Amino acid sequence: MTPGEGNYLPLSVILWYNNHMNKQEKKRLANRLDYYKHKEKRLETQRRYKKSLSPEQKEKKRKQDRERHALKKYGITEEMYHDMCTEQGDMCRICKKHKNDIPLPDKPRQGQQSRAFVIDHCHETHKVRGLLCGKCNTALGGFNDDVGLLRTAIEYLEG
Repeated sequence: MTPGEGNYLPLSVILWYNNHMNKQEKKRLANRLDYYKHKEKRLETQRRYKKSLSPEQKEKKRKQDRERHALKKYGITEEMYHDMCTEQGDMCRICKKHKNDIPLPDKPRQGQQSRAFVIDHCHETHKVRGLLCGKCNTALGGFNDDVGLLRTAIEYLEG
């Protein structure tokens, strides 16, 4: 129930919170309400900023975002990524397709891969397993990393 979604708290709840919250909690709630109140304005400012960037600036920002994401989510730097790529022979760990044979979009959309390989990791331990092409990564994800399910699929294909 956030104000941004059109749902509001009853007055009795607001009054209770007002009497039972310390100053830090009140400030946190006020900041959260302020965040939703100005959400559209903030998004419009972000859109204008992105439109104002030159193609070189957009590419630089995309690279910085990708590096920040890899470090935050997987704990690997861009150098570690390139070392892994070289260690695998610049090929997908599953299908062995070379990175030069994997087509990339000229202008990747947000969330679309902008390099040949994606970082594959175990969803339970978060340990990085290797680099895969997008198709192999999607296939593993479709089987929920379930070895038994993959064996059943292999039997079906051989079948």
